[in-house]
Amino acid sequence: MKSLLLTLAALAPVAAEASIQIPGAPLDPVADTFGAIPAATFGGSGIPNNQMAISTAVHNGNTITLGIAATQRFDSAPQPLADGMGGYQALNGESDPGLARWNFSFYATIDGPGSFEDYRLVLDYDMDNAAGTPFDMHGQWDLTMGAAMLGADLSTLRTIETSQNLGFGFLDTPAVGVIMPPSASFDPFDVGEYTFLLSVHHPFIGGELIDSVAMAVNVVPEPTAAGLWGVLVGVAGLTTRRGALLG
Repeated sequence: MKSLLLTLAALAPVAAEASIQIPGAPLDPVADTFGAIPAATFGGSGIPNNQMAISTAVHNGNTITLGIAATQRFDSAPQPLADGMGGYQALNGESDPGLARWNFSFYATIDGPGSFEDYRLVLDYDMDNAAGTPFDMHGQWDLTMGAAMLGADLSTLRTIETSQNLGFGFLDTPAVGVIMPPSASFDPFDVGEYTFLLSVHHPFIGGELIDSVAMAVNVVPEPTAAGLWGVLVGVAGLTTRRGALLG
C-alpha cells in the first residue's frame, strides 16, 4: 500500500450518511465512531492516534476510512481534551512563534481495488475564532490535487495523512487548484472555536460527496495558578466524595 505524508516543506456498510454542508451554515462535528486508528502516524512519531473522530463508508467495493483529531504539538504541549463526539478543548498560546500549541491531524485510507485516482479528498479549515463560522468562510485544501502536484502516482496512492498547524503559512497562501485560504487570519493566542471537515468526493471539482468527518476545537486560556488551584481543589473534593460513596 502506498501512502503520502503531506508536509509543510512540500508545500463495513456505510454506518451513516455523509454530512452535507450548506453554505452560510456553521460546520458541526460529525462522525460515525470515536477512538483509535492504530495505523495512523500522521507522518511523525509519537503523535496520539487514540482520540479520533472517524467515519467509514463503502463505495464501489472500497472501504474508505476518514479520521481527524486535535493533537498536541511537541511533547511539551498539553494534549487537547476530547469529548468523544468530535469536540476537543485545547489551550491557547504558542509552541513556536506564530504556531499554536495544538495541531489538526488527519488520516484517509482506501482499502480495496481503488485509489485516490478515483476520489477527491478535501480538507476545509477554519481560521476565524468566532463560534459558528459559516461553512463557506472556511479555507479549502484539495489534498488529492496537492498530492498530484507533489508527484504522487494517484493510481497507487491509497493513504494520505499529515499533522498540520493553523499557523503554517501555506494555509494562508493561495495555490491554484490546491489551497484556497479563508479571509480570516490565525492568531495562536486567540480563544474561541475552530472547525474542520475532511471529506471524500467523486474525482472532479464539485463531485458528489461520498463521506465526511468533522471536528470542532474549542481553544481556551491557560489556567492561572489560582484557577488551577481551584480545579485541583474541586478534583480533590470529587475524589473524596467518590471515596465516601464507595465506602
